Amino acid sequence: VVFPNPVKDLVTVGTTLPGYHTIKINSLSGQLVFHEELNGPTFQIDLSSFRKGVYFITIGFNDSVTTRKIVKL
Repeated sequence: VVFPNPVKDLVTVGTTLPGYHTIKINSLSGQLVFHEELNGPTFQIDLSSFRKGVYFITIGFNDSVTTRKIVKL
């Protein structure tokens, strides 16, 4: 789960799987703008310094990868 979307400052990523997750955010042009390994079922990422636009957030856990489109206001 990724919310809120669209996002102004903080985006929350929630998962039912405990453990380390790889979080990547790419711009619409494919540039990697955020990369972090986070531990736990819920994470908050501060996007306040990001430019307005469309981004793709990818959450990886073991062999599972999920990508969602987010809109930064």
